[in-house]
Parts: sequence; C-alpha cells; structure tokens
Amino acid sequence: MCQRDAQNAYRFLDDAAELERAAGLAEQFLEEAVAPSGAAVAALERYVLDAYVSEKGRVYAIDFSPWGINSATDTLLFTWEELDGYAAAAAAAAAAAAAA
Repeated sequence: MCQRDAQNAYRFLDDAAELERAAGLAEQFLEEAVAPSGAAVAALERYVLDAYVSEKGRVYAIDFSPWGINSATDTLLFTWEELDGYAAAAAAAAAAAAAA
C-alpha cells in the first residue's frame, strides 16, 4: 500500500494507526466488493487496485487492472520486477510459517 500522490506529504499517513486503519478498510473493500464481483475477477491470479480511502472511512475504487508489467497501471515506488520479488518473498514466508 502506498500513497499515489508522491508530490505532496500527507502527515496523517505517518501515523501507524491511521495507516493500519486505511489498510484494513482497503482489505475489507477487496473482500466485500471486489472478490464477489464475478468470475472475471476470480480468474485473475493477481491484480492491482488503486483506491482512495476517505477520512470518513469510505473506499473508492479508482483503477482495477491485472497485475504485471503489461498492466495499464503504472508503478510508482517500485518496478514490477521488485514487486514480483516482494510477492515471492511474502509467499515463501507464508509457506514456511504454515509448515512450522
């Protein structure tokens, strides 16, 4: 999760509790609004969701695209290769934790 507008500083995002709240709202939005939306979404192994989380806690979908270098969504802070590396590391950590 990252801030889309890299030109401005949003100090409330420096607050770990606020960032955790926004992440939780975005995850809830994925579970309740995006995942049940049909077979087209279910067929995607991974995807990118650009969303805006308002101060009042409402989540707005801005863009939804397939994951990867051929996506219509541009990366901001990382390259697609870096993001794939982070995703692979997270999957390996989850598999190791499940095996333990």
